[in-house]
Amino acid sequence: MKYRVLFKMLGILSVALVVPMTLALGVALWYQEENIPLTWGASIAVTLGLGLFLLVLGRGLIADIFEREGLALVSLGWLLAAFCGSLPFLFGGVAGPAAAYFETMSGFTTTGASVFGDVQSLPRSLLFWRALTHWLGGLGIVVILLAVLPWFGSGGKQLYRSEVPGLDKGGLRPRIRDTAIALLKIYIAFTLAQSALLLVAGMSLFDAVCHTFATLATGGFSTRNLSVGDYNSLAVEIIITVFMVLSGINFGVYYAMSRGDWRAPFKNSEVKAYLLMLAV
Repeated sequence: MKYRVLFKMLGILSVALVVPMTLALGVALWYQEENIPLTWGASIAVTLGLGLFLLVLGRGLIADIFEREGLALVSLGWLLAAFCGSLPFLFGGVAGPAAAYFETMSGFTTTGASVFGDVQSLPRSLLFWRALTHWLGGLGIVVILLAVLPWFGSGGKQLYRSEVPGLDKGGLRPRIRDTAIALLKIYIAFTLAQSALLLVAGMSLFDAVCHTFATLATGGFSTRNLSVGDYNSLAVEIIITVFMVLSGINFGVYYAMSRGDWRAPFKNSEVKAYLLMLAV
């Protein structure tokens, strides 16, 4: 096991998490929330500091990532992401260590279980962060990193397979980074489309984005205690239901369709079984 490889890659992951945290910080500033320095300043500082420390431990090392390192990195990466992601809940004083970690892991794994009974009492930046953990976990943190960072090299293939083994098939591009970029573009296109439709249906921009993040990840975090039912809108329910169904399909199928293979869903046994179960 090449431990320095793990340290370096985990350091990259930790530093990368500062970017979505900064987006949540922007939400906190926009809504002029209280306790911003502790909730987000401290969270970003700890996450960045941990990432830089891990990078120092793995400095100067350029090596291929093989199966053991790939599996270990994906497993440890999720644990690290949940730890860093739990800090805003912990420093914000809305949850203890165990509850904060549970909430964040539920978000990143798109499980959707929550420790909060009254989510409407949470600051909007934390509601946004909950939804954003869904969105990041929905496609896969490692896949997103492969898409936006150009220097994973041949090790990217093993990371990709360890993160999303079900997407090895379906005519995806041979270069793993190209595949990751293609999937991310499709994911973003779905995000923009659903957000726009929810806006037209009467949701606020904030609620539309948060519910889109949760829907595409098939997670379910909401900004309302009564979830989607609180809006009492058939249009909202239809939009979210349609995109929830679409998001449950292997995104490799959408990639094949974007390349002109419109029969891809009908040739995929997984899609046919999925739609059959929904129909039943």
